[in-house]
Amino acid sequence: MVLNKTAEQEISYSLILSPISFFLCFSHLSMQAPRTLMEAPRTLMALFVALLALSSLAAAASDRAAVTVTVAGVGKCTDCAKTDVMSGDAFRGLRVAVICKNTKGGEYKTSAVAALNNNGEFSVELPSELLSNDNGGGLKEECFAELRSASRKPCPSSNGIESSKIVRKHSEGKQPQHVLLFGTAGQLVFSKDTCVAEITIPRIPLPRPRFPPFRRPRFPHFPHPSPPPPA
Repeated sequence: MVLNKTAEQEISYSLILSPISFFLCFSHLSMQAPRTLMEAPRTLMALFVALLALSSLAAAASDRAAVTVTVAGVGKCTDCAKTDVMSGDAFRGLRVAVICKNTKGGEYKTSAVAALNNNGEFSVELPSELLSNDNGGGLKEECFAELRSASRKPCPSSNGIESSKIVRKHSEGKQPQHVLLFGTAGQLVFSKDTCVAEITIPRIPLPRPRFPPFRRPRFPHFPHPSPPPPA
């Protein structure tokens, strides 16, 4: 799994600060050496607590960096069955863009883009920076799934914007601990007239050209003169 830049910086900072903090703590404890044997267990206990805190910080940073945020959902065509359009043709070239609202400026930015398969399903991974710091496993920003046509234009949703909101999902099957599953609140319903898919022209096989049979021309026969008789 590929780690983002922020996760790599957190791990590198934790790995750099851990030896420095350990050295400072050990130097402070060595300067205040126990004068009696009764104070030795306290010094060892303080050193053990410092090491435990440093290891927990490094483990927390690495675990957070290894978390994968996955968003999955389904798109549905409302008028494809009425016009006898195959579902695979209606979803060809359509994409889903996950847009998130910035808490500071209030502007929407595209975080990830994925294509729909022949069944209208999509799955996309989000950067781990969007995870909130609380234990709920939510997102920092308000995110939505925007359906886009083959020409990369946003498609109007028939169910409203609330159905495209990204929410936390709890899968019934076994899910790895490092994978957080999100999805849309409802299906991404669209019309084939307002969300145009990619048009493919079927390839029609052309017949082979038939040439007339080649006939060799017949040349006229010229008899050769007989040789003269011997003298």
